[in-house]
Amino acid sequence: MMRPFAALLLLGPGLLTAAQQTGSVRAADQFIPGATVTARNGGAKVVAYTDETGHYVLDLLPGVWEIQIDMFGFAPLRARIDVGVQPENHDWTLEMPRLGQSAPAPAAAKAEPAKPAPTAAAQPAQAPATAAAAPNGGRRATPGGRYGQGRGGGAYNAQAGGGRGGRNPQQQGPGFQNMSVTATEEGAQDLASAATEPPPDLSTGGDANDSFLVNGSMSGGLAAAADEQARRDRLMMGGRGPGGPGGPGGPGGGLGLMGVGDAGAFGGGPGADPLGMNGFGAAGANNGFGADNGGGFGLGGPGGGRGGPGGGPGGGRGGGGPGGGGGGGRGGGGGRGGRGNPNQRRGPYNGQFASFGNRRRTQPAYTGSIAITLTNSALNAAPFSLNGQAQPKPSSASEQVAGNIGGPVRIPKLVTNDKWQVYLNFTLAHNRNAVSQVSTVPTLAERAGDFSAATVRNTPVTIYDPLNSTPFPGNAIPAARFNPASVALLQYFPQPIFSGIIQNYDIDPSTPSDRHSISLRLSGAVTTKDRLSFNEQYSGNDSKSVQLFGFQDTSSGYGLSSTAAWSHSFKPRFNNNASLAFSRSVSQATPFFANKENIAAQLGIVGPDQTPIDYGPPNLSFTNFGSLTDGSASLNRNQTTNFTDNVTYVIRRKHNLTFGFGYRRMQQNALSYANSRGSFTFGGLLTSGFNADGQALPNTGFDFADFLLGYPQTSSLRIGNSNNYFRGWATSAYVQDDFRVNRGLTLNLGLRYEYFAPYTELYGHLANLDIAPGFTAVSVVTPGESGPYTGKFPASLVNGDPNNFSPRLGFAWRPSQKHSRTIRGGYSIFYSGSSYPQMATRMAAQPPFAQTGTLATSLADPLTLQDGFPLQPSGTVTNTYAIDKNYKLAYAQTWTIAMAQTLPHNVVMELEYVGTKGTGLDVVENPNQTPPGSVASTTQQVANANAFTYETDHANSIFHAGQVRVTRRFTRGMSAVALYTFSKSIDDASSFTGGGGGTLVQNPLDLSAERALSTSDQRHRFTLTYLLSSPVGVHGLWRNGGMKTRLFTGWTLNGTFTANSGTPLTAYIAGNLAGTSKGNAISGNFRAEATGESIYGGDFPFFNENAFVAPPAGQYGNAGRDTIPGPALISLSGALNRAWRFGDTRRQLQLRISASNVMNHVQITSFGTTVNSATFGLPTAASGTRKVTLLLRFNF
Repeated sequence: MMRPFAALLLLGPGLLTAAQQTGSVRAADQFIPGATVTARNGGAKVVAYTDETGHYVLDLLPGVWEIQIDMFGFAPLRARIDVGVQPENHDWTLEMPRLGQSAPAPAAAKAEPAKPAPTAAAQPAQAPATAAAAPNGGRRATPGGRYGQGRGGGAYNAQAGGGRGGRNPQQQGPGFQNMSVTATEEGAQDLASAATEPPPDLSTGGDANDSFLVNGSMSGGLAAAADEQARRDRLMMGGRGPGGPGGPGGPGGGLGLMGVGDAGAFGGGPGADPLGMNGFGAAGANNGFGADNGGGFGLGGPGGGRGGPGGGPGGGRGGGGPGGGGGGGRGGGGGRGGRGNPNQRRGPYNGQFASFGNRRRTQPAYTGSIAITLTNSALNAAPFSLNGQAQPKPSSASEQVAGNIGGPVRIPKLVTNDKWQVYLNFTLAHNRNAVSQVSTVPTLAERAGDFSAATVRNTPVTIYDPLNSTPFPGNAIPAARFNPASVALLQYFPQPIFSGIIQNYDIDPSTPSDRHSISLRLSGAVTTKDRLSFNEQYSGNDSKSVQLFGFQDTSSGYGLSSTAAWSHSFKPRFNNNASLAFSRSVSQATPFFANKENIAAQLGIVGPDQTPIDYGPPNLSFTNFGSLTDGSASLNRNQTTNFTDNVTYVIRRKHNLTFGFGYRRMQQNALSYANSRGSFTFGGLLTSGFNADGQALPNTGFDFADFLLGYPQTSSLRIGNSNNYFRGWATSAYVQDDFRVNRGLTLNLGLRYEYFAPYTELYGHLANLDIAPGFTAVSVVTPGESGPYTGKFPASLVNGDPNNFSPRLGFAWRPSQKHSRTIRGGYSIFYSGSSYPQMATRMAAQPPFAQTGTLATSLADPLTLQDGFPLQPSGTVTNTYAIDKNYKLAYAQTWTIAMAQTLPHNVVMELEYVGTKGTGLDVVENPNQTPPGSVASTTQQVANANAFTYETDHANSIFHAGQVRVTRRFTRGMSAVALYTFSKSIDDASSFTGGGGGTLVQNPLDLSAERALSTSDQRHRFTLTYLLSSPVGVHGLWRNGGMKTRLFTGWTLNGTFTANSGTPLTAYIAGNLAGTSKGNAISGNFRAEATGESIYGGDFPFFNENAFVAPPAGQYGNAGRDTIPGPALISLSGALNRAWRFGDTRRQLQLRISASNVMNHVQITSFGTTVNSATFGLPTAASGTRKVTLLLRFNF
């Protein structure tokens, strides 16, 4: 079915021989959608309309044609062009009519084809002669004009006439109205071929800054210009003021936090993911929190949703740099528009809203759209089989209906006020999500105790009887020795589906999910100097998730968000924007076994919580098999209040000053039952053979044999204190000056201060450990107490960090006004406070407010399933988490320099270097652990304490990236952007999220051994985006009219090809090789031993497995972190688009057929790296197969 689509995708470039007249229509530097482009030649007339990107296509025969461009609110533009046999590109710039000025007469001069811009999709067509020249890629500022449409060059070109929605000083009107972005998604996505970042978030929302309103919605062209501006601001470390309120949160999160945001782009975190996959800007995984920082360089983190007013640009896809923020919001623009003629009278609109709506009307029109998006597994490829055996294709489908309508506030015979606009958006979606996961389950023989065929890495395993330390006869355990609880738990293990002993199980159900949202926005002018806007949003969701063994958990939630914004103009160049926002989200999760049978009590397992919602079996984890797990019950109620105020002041057209502040208060009210059923791990320790030193012998012991006997290796439990009420706040202030030194040089100078208060608990339910020097002793402390070793602790148990000053320095330099070469650069510092919520959550879930324990078995007194959570001796510290009392926030120093040059044939080349230095990254260690293989606890640092993780801030990172970007602007039916990035990232702790996350340090006494490649290091990244138009025209395949011409006219094909090297992996050991000391109950931090053989080569599919073995007993492995190269990834996506317009109206039907992984080229994305596991070296995950999506949209 997909072969014709794939063939068209590959052959598309060869079909582009049509001689078409293409171009774009702009106002100042903004693309204008919906403009009418009329061409006349005698009695012949051809009409086209600009799309969401402001571009048009005309098929004209050779000759002289009169061109007229009309758009309500602008003076008509007329020109004459000579059409030859070759395709040409013509870009046009509309002007606002001056008072008393009639429409210009037809021009006799030939319009020159637009010259290529220094950077993609950012250079306007010929600017007015009165506009001052900007540095390379900079935008010429146009006068404010009658309606104040002037817009300048942003951070690097701020001067009079340099802002959005400026006013004639005599007019004193409100300028142009703000609105929520309702451009079509497919139109915005097509801009990826003409701009470097992906399209902006098209979710609803708005701010109090002035912006153009075209047909009731912001065009994709405007969004693209803002996106390109964001990248330039990022290079200069500039910005647009503090971030605004966050939008709806990510998966599982409801509405996000109100992000204060950074003053500019390039927000993001240091360390683990400098390319931006997990930047500082978001914490979506934590109940949908929104972005804490503004935009960024790199792909934004999950959650956060769309930002609010005045923020730095959201994290766009870049080619290197620190992690991007989830939703700081698009920037608030530069200075106000320039002064008009002071002798002119006030315009006929009297400062009111000027709508560029239906050109036949004299009043703003109602506009809207409705879209249907469909997917179905019948159109998709079957999932890839990791074990090579045929698997059924899981059923899946999704249906989404989304619509919007907006226009002036009118109630017949009651209210008629075109100064106020109202917008309504809604979304309804139902999904059946396909799940396909391969794992290993015990064979029928193993379930019966027969392990004669058990192997690990193709080596037979011998199991020993723990009662007499001799091998079981025939490697089989008699049924009489089975633990009764183990026998009862066997019913929850599925039987194998496939043959073999490895990867013999697959689960492929379909899980339902529903979501709905609605938003209402009201905005308008109160006076000639004041504007107000109000935004209300509601979203809800219901879904089910499936566990590996088929248990389906349910979850639901909703989110509310309210925003009020006020914009006041003191003078044309002195403006203030303030906003107050409130959001609340509620999410609830219920596990499969909740409120059913008390399984733990029935099995005689002592310790788990007896509350009905916590009923169910304990979680069971194995070294060689899939885990028996179920989710945990939770109820989260979070709310945030955020206030921001930003001032813009332009001084003598040289200085564009922006300054402001923000304040945010957060509440996180959590009812959590995490690990209340308890957890056991089985590693084969008790069925191992041991040497004279009590250390496990190689190739002995088996995890499922330990399970049948009822002997776990470790156990953990947490009960009590389920309700917690966390409180936090943050504030920020900034000042920034965009200083235009001369026509060729602009400086961006700024300073930002932020303070993130550590979280507290409303009733003081937090606990930390006061640690003696050298970790010789620990003592539990609660808020306000004085510890015996380091003195008094604050209410948050962590001292705040008040020294978060962030300078921002940037420049844009055009050495010669006669040449297009430009050079940009900058330096900045960024902080993040996203680690505090996770820290508070961990500190609340331990004694004295909750009962916790993480225990390891012993050979002398082994743990059992029934008695896996024994009472600890009096005086034993069972807390599982501690943090340095003087913990400091991590920060990133970022520097960049870039050069852009326009080349012949509409090609632009850019070279860029980015460096990032992360300081104070999180280090997570287990200071009370013993070496691997140890059997005694006497060697622990603190003998009266169990294993616990300790978090501090001593890690560092360094990242360098070089980038080459080649852009071919849209001409002759084709545009493309090729981007290559070569980068390297090194750190000694790839976790920086706080709260004990990330991989434990292997040896807390040798932190230097942790320095290695970052887990996110990706040496090579290549991306090619393209846009192709249909081969119809003078020299196209179909050029003589007829059915074929009508059938193929107007189609576009766009897509993305990516080729990336893999991220590195680490070889570990686990199970019985990790040791029997209770100090090693927290596992996952012991690495393998390197044999000295090359990691490359060998007779293995992914890496040389002989390069790693288990380390000698009692020693740490000498293999470094991230030494195994991960698999490279190649993907190709594409979309076919067509739009049909109904007459000379806005009514338009749009069709989009898109596919991910068009060629269905599946690749392995991960493989097993645990040396003593049966899955070592085997593929464990693969990329998705082809998926097709159909979108149908009607605009009216």
